[in-house]
Amino acid sequence: MAALKDYTTICNSAPSEFLAELALRHREALAQRNLGIITDNLKLLNPIFNRHAALLAWQRPQAGSIGFPSLFGARR
Repeated sequence: MAALKDYTTICNSAPSEFLAELALRHREALAQRNLGIITDNLKLLNPIFNRHAALLAWQRPQAGSIGFPSLFGARR
């Protein structure tokens, strides 16, 4: 089984290689698009966290799209 795995996964697939290269050629446009999505989503999330500050807090994303929310209390 180990030999079969080595034989079948020794390198990336050709379509994956092509798509990765294509993405790298357009990295500026892709990065700008993704940053726009992140900015738009933060504009939606900030008011929610501000409005519900007694129940919610979060560590805003610093350099990407990952934030860390906290829930202070739970309704039963």
